[in-house]
Amino acid sequence: MEFGTKAPTIAYVDSIAGNVYLEKERDVRKFIQTFDLVRAAGPDPQETPAVLEDIAREMHQT
Repeated sequence: MEFGTKAPTIAYVDSIAGNVYLEKERDVRKFIQTFDLVRAAGPDPQETPAVLEDIAREMHQT
C-alpha cells in the first residue's frame, strides 16, 4: 500500500493465519519484486478474459 511521499509503503499479507502488515523497507521490497514477477508472467490485460474463459471450459470438460 502506498500513501504518498510522506508515509512509508506497506506490504499487506492476507492469509489463513491472519493479516500481516510489513513496514521494513527490505520486506516491502521483496513483496514488490515478487508481485512484479507474477504480473510480468501473466497475460496482458486484454488477453485475460479469453485465458479465463479457456480455463473455465477446460474445468467443465473434466
